[in-house]
Amino acid sequence: MKTNTIYRAIVPSFFAALLLVAAPAMASTGSDADVARAVQSGLYHHNGVQNPLDVSVTAENGVVKLRGNVSGGLDQIRLIEGIAQHTPGVQGIRNEMIPHDTDA
Repeated sequence: MKTNTIYRAIVPSFFAALLLVAAPAMASTGSDADVARAVQSGLYHHNGVQNPLDVSVTAENGVVKLRGNVSGGLDQIRLIEGIAQHTPGVQGIRNEMIPHDTDA
């Protein structure tokens, strides 16, 4: 049982680290489409992001626009912004996300 718990803790971190290594290659062409895809991939592969497909990601001149109704409140929004900010090729963030309270 403890081995299962350890794998559940380590495997997602491993894939997150792998994404950070792979993301520069994905965004190496520098195109806005590549940067937007790298951010969306980062959101999708991060365990903490509750509904990554609820976030629309576009980029223009390296500035990433994040839009959508985000479950989980401001903590989710901060997490999403952090993931985007640390994605290679991102020059800035334009946050247009709206927090959506899941307790209502």
